[in-house]
Amino acid sequence: MNDVKKLIVARAYYEQQEGIAEQAYYETKANCEKKEATLKSLHDYYQQYMLSKQGAVNDPGILGNYRHFLKRLDEAIVNGQTELEQMVKLCEQRHLTLVERKQKTAVVEKLIKKRQNAHEARSNKQEQAMFDAIALQQWLSND
Repeated sequence: MNDVKKLIVARAYYEQQEGIAEQAYYETKANCEKKEATLKSLHDYYQQYMLSKQGAVNDPGILGNYRHFLKRLDEAIVNGQTELEQMVKLCEQRHLTLVERKQKTAVVEKLIKKRQNAHEARSNKQEQAMFDAIALQQWLSND
């Protein structure tokens, strides 16, 4: 039964680790969704800005500022896409970690049940042997 107690402690540890992994996964997933929304908003703004300024810029000084602004906006979009790709990879890694931890918890749970069933079977066998011994003594004393 001591093994079962150790396994129960291990299960509690794995459940705690599973909870931590689950929280990290869902936080990362939420951050990915926010980043996607931000990136989409930035891309939409870029498109609207391009349409609003199309053909309206004739002054060379303003044109230079316009190009500089568009270059910075392009860089922000590219950086955002790179960050999003990294976040998606992290999210996938955390999902795999979560699945792995759930599997460990399930294995320990099965092992606990197996050990408890074996302990119960031994106890039942000992109890039956005790009842058999009592019945034999009663039968012998009646003769």
